Amino acid sequence: MRAVLLALALAPPAWAGDPADAPMTPQLERLLAEAPEEAIAMVAALMERIGRADGLVLATLAEDRAAARDARIAEAIDSLVTLDRNGDGVLTRLEVARQRDDWSASHLETFFTEFDTDGTGRVDRTEIETGVRLRAEEVGSDALLEDLAGWDLDGDGVVTPAEIESVIRANPRGETG
Repeated sequence: MRAVLLALALAPPAWAGDPADAPMTPQLERLLAEAPEEAIAMVAALMERIGRADGLVLATLAEDRAAARDARIAEAIDSLVTLDRNGDGVLTRLEVARQRDDWSASHLETFFTEFDTDGTGRVDRTEIETGVRLRAEEVGSDALLEDLAGWDLDGDGVVTPAEIESVIRANPRGETG
């Protein structure tokens, strides 16, 4: 019993960081200045996408994000490949237009402009995979994920939704400490 009390007495206290001192990216500062509730929703959506709705584990954050990105890439590739109804391994404008009636003409044109890299008017699986992977790399903010490490207010290695909300509410106009 005395050993436990001694260990507790000598243990460093949990860091209770001030939410107003947490680091912010310029992107998040702008968002906070305009809509703090949207910022909370954005970070919650990020947590949900990487499968950590209960909190971001800092030690595995990069791996969690990479795994989630890879899963989204595979899903996007599969959804595009399934548009190939005749099974010839390529997508034509007509084939895509028939399958994706929710796409506007400009969306369809943009897809073929960006994905049809050999200019044949047809998009094969290799072009789909390359196009999806390139776009996945363009999306996301590494700076935001890096800054979230400073939002671990209790120092336990997990940034929880409550900590995120505390930081955002402590910086209602994007002001950082």
